[in-house]
Amino acid sequence: MRAAWAPPPVPELALDLGTGLTRLAQRGGSLLIEQPSTPAAPRSRGALAPEECPERAIVHGVVVDAEAAAHLLAPHLRSIRRASPVRPRVLVCHPSDASPAERQLLVEAALLAGAGAVGLVSEPVAAARALPRAGPASQRPELVVDVGEGVTDIAVVQADRLVGSAAFRTGLAELREDLRRAVLEEHDVLLQDAELATLLESPARHAGDPDWLGVDRLGGERGQEHGRRVLRRVLLVRAAAVARVLEQALHAIERAAASLLDSLGRRERAGVLFAGGGARIAPLREGLGQRLGCCLRLPPRPLHAVVLGARALLERGPRPDWRRS
Repeated sequence: MRAAWAPPPVPELALDLGTGLTRLAQRGGSLLIEQPSTPAAPRSRGALAPEECPERAIVHGVVVDAEAAAHLLAPHLRSIRRASPVRPRVLVCHPSDASPAERQLLVEAALLAGAGAVGLVSEPVAAARALPRAGPASQRPELVVDVGEGVTDIAVVQADRLVGSAAFRTGLAELREDLRRAVLEEHDVLLQDAELATLLESPARHAGDPDWLGVDRLGGERGQEHGRRVLRRVLLVRAAAVARVLEQALHAIERAAASLLDSLGRRERAGVLFAGGGARIAPLREGLGQRLGCCLRLPPRPLHAVVLGARALLERGPRPDWRRS
């Protein structure tokens, strides 16, 4: 007897449309796409003309132009459809304080890009799922601190549910800018983003004086290239200048987190999960745990916690409320 025909399975994707990077992961697979969240010049017929592409489709973690964001996503969704004739379902992550209008723009962007259906989940809920777990969702409340490029999202998550949040629309981009100004005022040197990231994430203490931090300056006016060798020039920056900038950021996060926990009566019972690019900055990571008096944990891949947690929700979590065009 001939077997009954069965429709092809519907691909399901997790999408983290971030200020700096867009990440896409597929349910049940190892696919993980990561690219800058800036629309490339259009190449296909019917795409946006170059003059119509804004410089950024995503600002502070939310879509500001649905068509430009769709242009960014469409090539990746098309690549998924090469393996399946069915339009994929896409679970899109958003900041916990995203307004209904901002969430609707996310849905519109994914549908325009070729999704067959779109679900929504807040980024802290997704990030909380990035922690390894053997059984169902834990009933223990988790304070999630996700410091991204354009958003700092602070929320209490329990059993895959957002209990409360205190997000604000500043992140690592503003932290680097504050440090850039501090170094310019104190040393009359304008640092590039990569150099600022080094000062924040992996500064080198000066061997002779721990009050100074060293950062390599390479290429262009900061060095000379001879053949394959690049001559490094080390800039010394006062450690106190970096510490002042980090203290301001830490104080803002600590105040928001403590206020949120106190309002929910969860100060003594919540663990702390640190995710996003901010997890790579040791003074933020260590200082927050000490000040809150909580056990701080990191997901296996802090920068990918949101997209991988969303993929875990697709695999083992409650089914999203899918929206279709």
